[in-house]
Amino acid sequence: MQAEVVRQVLSLAHQSVKETHRDRIESYVRAYCRAIPPEVLSEVEPHVLLSFVMERFAFLEEDFARTVKVTIHDPETTLLGSEETPSTVIETRLPDCKFIIRTIKSFIRQQGLQLQFVLHPIHGVIADQGQITGIDDTRGQKMSQVYLQVSPIAPDKREALRQDLAQRLELTLKGN
Repeated sequence: MQAEVVRQVLSLAHQSVKETHRDRIESYVRAYCRAIPPEVLSEVEPHVLLSFVMERFAFLEEDFARTVKVTIHDPETTLLGSEETPSTVIETRLPDCKFIIRTIKSFIRQQGLQLQFVLHPIHGVIADQGQITGIDDTRGQKMSQVYLQVSPIAPDKREALRQDLAQRLELTLKGN
């Protein structure tokens, strides 16, 4: 079932992505979908999954020269029914190292937030001059990408929390 869903998503991607970008998108879709629990993957429509994964790729790729990237925002496309349970999304990207998830979960607990959903794929990223040129787990730099849905965070508190989490992750990276 998982392979079939990924095949459908890749078919949709080939229809909507420029030919010059297809190889890296295909590699990314395959890598990201491996991190999604099978029970979640089997419930998501392929077009929704493609939108979700493409949003994650845009996050990975945007401002790639920055070592640690953190955003806190309202959910866009989600894999779980966010209409029923309000949430806020926290996304991080940094070179893979020990204690990333522990650092993030500690931060979430200290803020009194409830964790609703988490994905933590690790990608091999090949970059040239700050631009992603490929996704290849066998030869790329290992990059940790974390996507979390947490209980709602007031918009006026998000920037301070984003800065706090980014500093904590920079310290985590330096400690490894």
